[in-house]
Amino acid sequence: SVMIVAACAGSAHAGTKEDVKKGNALYAQGNFTEAARSYEQAQAGKLHDGIPNFNLGAALYKKNSYERAIEQFNKAIAAGRIRMIAAADYNIGNVYYRLGIAQAEKDIKKTQDRLETALKFYKRSLDLVPGDRNTKYNYEFVSRLLDHLKQQHQEDKKQEQQKQDQDKKKQDQKNNQDQQQKDQQKKDQQQQDQKQEEQKEDQQDQQQQK
Repeated sequence: SVMIVAACAGSAHAGTKEDVKKGNALYAQGNFTEAARSYEQAQAGKLHDGIPNFNLGAALYKKNSYERAIEQFNKAIAAGRIRMIAAADYNIGNVYYRLGIAQAEKDIKKTQDRLETALKFYKRSLDLVPGDRNTKYNYEFVSRLLDHLKQQHQEDKKQEQQKQDQDKKKQDQKNNQDQQQKDQQKKDQQQQDQKQEEQKEDQQDQQQQK
């Protein structure tokens, strides 16, 4: 799951802080649409420290608005707070994990690419906060999943190649059989033509003898 951040005393003006607190309460209730509205209102305060962006990203993630969520997490990263950068990288990693899984049945290559991107963001987060257990767990989980998908992809490619080879062999056999049949038909026709020619010559000989 993604992280959200509580409003920090002294880091934002009162209106921003209250909107964030309201948004966090709505988020906890599962009302992500209204939570997002509160975080957007909090963004109206120019003196905020990236928390409204960060939490809006989390609410958008819960609404499956993944591209918009990444945009907000990146804005939170721009605030420059180490802990928030690490948490935003973690959340972006989760976004790419979800994007990858969503493509698993349609495009295995795109799934692998997005899972590899997720790993990069988990790694960045761990570089900043090495002891975070959630990030470490997700990194290891996605690593194993990616290895499994790569192995499965190789096996699928191998099976597909085997099928193509078998289909080609069958087609080659059919082509050979067709060619043999044509050759035999041509030979039979030549023999028939020759026989007819011989019969014709015999008939001519008989007429001359008469």
